Amino acid sequence: MRYLGYVETGDEAHANSVVLPDFPGCFSAADDEQNLAKAVQEAVELHFEDEDFDLPIPSTLKQIESQAGFDYPGVWMWFEIDVDKISTKLQRVNITMPKNILTKLDAVANHEHISRSGMLRPAFQRFNLVDNLHCPHFRCAAQSPSRKSSPQHIHRAHLALQLTFHI
Repeated sequence: MRYLGYVETGDEAHANSVVLPDFPGCFSAADDEQNLAKAVQEAVELHFEDEDFDLPIPSTLKQIESQAGFDYPGVWMWFEIDVDKISTKLQRVNITMPKNILTKLDAVANHEHISRSGMLRPAFQRFNLVDNLHCPHFRCAAQSPSRKSSPQHIHRAHLALQLTFHI
């Protein structure tokens, strides 16, 4: 998603800074203009870390200019924010998995001093498991007349195989 950011250009003594009005209290800085987008992404990710609020709908420049206290005479830029990397509200879920996978998961989580959820969240992100839930393997297996499994069952089996492989 694209969000507006107000950019103050830096000089030899000051970094370039960015204020993001859609994320109250969120700002970033970078010495080089080329690093602004990366710095903004990181700032937004940190803004949401351990918080419990929803991702805002991006404002238009006209909406921001009409806000009370608008006094930004500088440069506005659009920043593409990878919202898949943002941790918004957490939701408790109940999952079922083979005991041998759970045993491995618990062993690694205990070794790293984190919870099961803390172990699974980065695994889903790192191995892009959510985006792979629509891979051709699911469709082929789900449409096979010899299989009596539902597509959801196949998704779970494929996910369990991926988790087993990577743990």
